[in-house]
Amino acid sequence: MMSIFIIILSIVTLSLSTVPEFQSIGCKSTLNETECENLLAEYAINETLPVDAAAENDNVEVVDHPQLDKLEIVCIAWFTFEYILRLLAAPSTRKFFRGWLNNIDLLAIAPFYVSLFLVQLDTPGRLLQVMRVIRILRIFKLARHSVGLQSLGFTLRHSYKNLGVLLLFLTVGVVIFSTLAYFAEREDNESFTSIPHTFYWALITMTTVGYGDVVPKTFFGKIIGLEISCLMS
Repeated sequence: MMSIFIIILSIVTLSLSTVPEFQSIGCKSTLNETECENLLAEYAINETLPVDAAAENDNVEVVDHPQLDKLEIVCIAWFTFEYILRLLAAPSTRKFFRGWLNNIDLLAIAPFYVSLFLVQLDTPGRLLQVMRVIRILRIFKLARHSVGLQSLGFTLRHSYKNLGVLLLFLTVGVVIFSTLAYFAEREDNESFTSIPHTFYWALITMTTVGYGDVVPKTFFGKIIGLEISCLMS
């Protein structure tokens, strides 16, 4: 129960860290301490949201709220302690590292330590954001305590060939129909600027989603869209 609580707390913390009211403003390394304090004080007086502040000033960036940051450290400490304890108690180290549940546990804590290393190297923020996104994989830690998630994992494991055939069918269809639609629409529709751009339209049409943001306008383009709909139905 303690492990499940920490996992849920970690996911809630990650979700709340994206809410503007639960975010803070931080200075980039290019500013000295005095300039940073003055800049943060100015934004605090104006009650500017972190996202707005980062948009208007290149010297500041959006960072996690201090309290949420502390909760994140607590969760990581628990996950690390739990992983090391499992590793020390494992009868076979080789089997331990081959277990997919143990690999998920490792993926749950690795991004945090990698982020700490990247921060010391002044790594661009985009890569750090990728490390933050990977943290959502912690939700799969619930598979250790959920028979339903384990069943889903075993189903995917034994049906990967059939899933591969489905993906291959979708890929072939996307390439063929996007090519036809591009040559039918390129002169009269600015949404079909290239075949790779048309992949999006073909994919959402084949999966019967059809958002309607990209649609064919010519007669032949509509015929191609109709053929996709008939084929997938």
